[in-house]
Amino acid sequence: MSLLSALLALGGSLWLSACSEPRVVVGELKCPLNEGGAAGRNEDGSFNSGPLPAPWETSFEDSFCGYERDAGFCYADPGSGYRLVTSPVRTGPFAAAFELALNGEEVPHQARCVREGVLPDAAYYGAWFYIPSGSSDPNNWNLVHFQGGTPGDRQLAGMWDVNVRQDDSGMLALYVADTRPLPHDYVQEDPVPLPTDRWFHLEFYLKRAADETGEIALFQDDEELLRVSEIVTDDNELVQWYVGNFANAITPAESTLYVDDVSIRLER
Repeated sequence: MSLLSALLALGGSLWLSACSEPRVVVGELKCPLNEGGAAGRNEDGSFNSGPLPAPWETSFEDSFCGYERDAGFCYADPGSGYRLVTSPVRTGPFAAAFELALNGEEVPHQARCVREGVLPDAAYYGAWFYIPSGSSDPNNWNLVHFQGGTPGDRQLAGMWDVNVRQDDSGMLALYVADTRPLPHDYVQEDPVPLPTDRWFHLEFYLKRAADETGEIALFQDDEELLRVSEIVTDDNELVQWYVGNFANAITPAESTLYVDDVSIRLER
């Protein structure tokens, strides 16, 4: 039995607490080095200012090391956390849980994993999510986030978000938020309900363009929910792609969702 398996056998999950510098350590198990060495900040402050390795995927079989090896890291603010769980899982023995402790305050909290670098010209950014029933009244509930800028400037600006909204009937549904200057929300014309208590696949297509030749699309369980073409999408040298749990407020105040099989695909 591996050290990781032995540790998980003690309680079914293992917390990785937030720290001042993003790092991935599970008990005494540290992520193995990749060809370029362990993840860490470059002189310009970035973790990776080169091309983002793609295609790529992680199912958390080696804990959160899939992020550290390939231009990424995971983190949580104080009071929130991320951990491995043995249930629910979609594939393999583990999935990731991202838990927020909002305490009823209208203050953003987050627990997420990040990959960083120069994005492919066009790609599909996907993950499987499991949201327990009972979540309601979300305020800025974000599952996927892109922000960008230039290497060396850590004041990165928001670009694209995949968020969850609730209508008057209580139904949850996905939408896309353009968070750049002149922000705009792209909502579904005929909203497809967001399922709870089961795994669903979220995929966001981004065709990068600094002129009006870009395109975005959102998919849920392989069904196209929306598509926007002939727009400026990304003129940044460096982009961070976040997957996890972020909210200003939500009920219940302690919010946990689960993620498995995160991927970047160059084609569907």
